[in-house]
Amino acid sequence: MPKITPTTIGLDKSNDVLGRTLERIASGRRINRAADDAAGMVIGDLLGSQARGVGAALRNASDAISIAAVAEGALSQATTIVGRLQELAIQANSAVQSPESRQALQAEAQRSVEALRSLAQSTRYNGQPLLTGSFTDQAFQVGTTPGETVNLSIPSMTPESLGSDSTTLAAVDLTSPEGAAAALEAANAAMSAIDQARADLGAKQNGLQSIIGALSTASVNLAAAQSQVTEVDMAEEAMTLAQMKVLQRSRIFAATQATDIDQSRMQQLLQG
Repeated sequence: MPKITPTTIGLDKSNDVLGRTLERIASGRRINRAADDAAGMVIGDLLGSQARGVGAALRNASDAISIAAVAEGALSQATTIVGRLQELAIQANSAVQSPESRQALQAEAQRSVEALRSLAQSTRYNGQPLLTGSFTDQAFQVGTTPGETVNLSIPSMTPESLGSDSTTLAAVDLTSPEGAAAALEAANAAMSAIDQARADLGAKQNGLQSIIGALSTASVNLAAAQSQVTEVDMAEEAMTLAQMKVLQRSRIFAATQATDIDQSRMQQLLQG
């Protein structure tokens, strides 16, 4: 059975410290188990959880911006369509038009109305329609605590929902001067509604960009704080490693010398 001496005890301790140092260097982490630093482990886990929560909030805010951008792009196309309807209504509201030319203008107006309806129905994000009036008061969690949400609403842009008090774009009729005047009123009101929706979406995107900036800063700070608590200082560990290697060699040498001395003493006793 090996003889236990202060030298061998010290050698075991240096081996343990050396093993932990090598583990830290290999993993890049100062805390690999609770025994390394129980309080530090708790703090590091808390900071990591907060960082992950901020990351999820960042993704939510980015999704909200993407939705607003998709909707705003579609509204830009709706502006062009409604603008053409305005032109047709103005053109039809003239005594120079014959019944035949009014019918031709009405046919083009109907094509524009159908194009607007198709645009409203096909504008989607992740399968959700954005311009049919169903995307209302949709909440996005943009913080790590309850209540830190942003709501996004996009009004309906279907021909049935756009227009004046007297008529909608779906009911435009350019076959008579009275109908053309009503269609122009409806187109003007629709253009105002679209412009307002675009302005609201632009303001919402600006607000979300500010939130993303704050969340990005928080994410960086949390990651830095967690790294400071849990990540290894390579320079310090390299110095410790070098010291432990020197100390280990010294103790191994001392243990060897002690063994040689014990064997020499035993031979002297046996020889009398």
